[in-house]
Amino acid sequence: MFHYGTLIANTTILLINGVGTILQCCYILLYMLVTPEVSTIVPVLAAAGLYESVLYYYIFAVATDEGEVTAALGSTSSLLNMLNMTMLASELRNNLRNQDANGTPTVMVVSGMAAALSWLVYGIMLRDPYIYVPNIPALIIGAGKTYATLAFTRDKDIKTI
Repeated sequence: MFHYGTLIANTTILLINGVGTILQCCYILLYMLVTPEVSTIVPVLAAAGLYESVLYYYIFAVATDEGEVTAALGSTSSLLNMLNMTMLASELRNNLRNQDANGTPTVMVVSGMAAALSWLVYGIMLRDPYIYVPNIPALIIGAGKTYATLAFTRDKDIKTI
């Protein structure tokens, strides 16, 4: 959501959103290659793509007020981030159901929680709920994945962590 950083005149968010968009696209593609639940993920991604298409039509063809555009972009960014979390939540659900730690590499879990915590704090500092709200479920899911890693990793696997 490059436009959100532009509209609130925050080049830091603009730059981070640009890099984040590229990394997120790579992550989603890789995730789809390795996850067995692709049939669950594809409809979520299709819904997100449709929603974003309708949003951009609204922003460029209908909305005229800058505050209205900023609110639409902010809420959409939050919604899309939360939809992205559903992929991780479905993986966590399978971890808990199967009592395994598949798909929960420690580095990914820790770095994901660190990023979510950083964005949460940054959003709170800016008093921007569009930034901090989506990071709350990210931290909750990260805590669940941490639990799955600790609870279901066998003793011999712990030595490699």
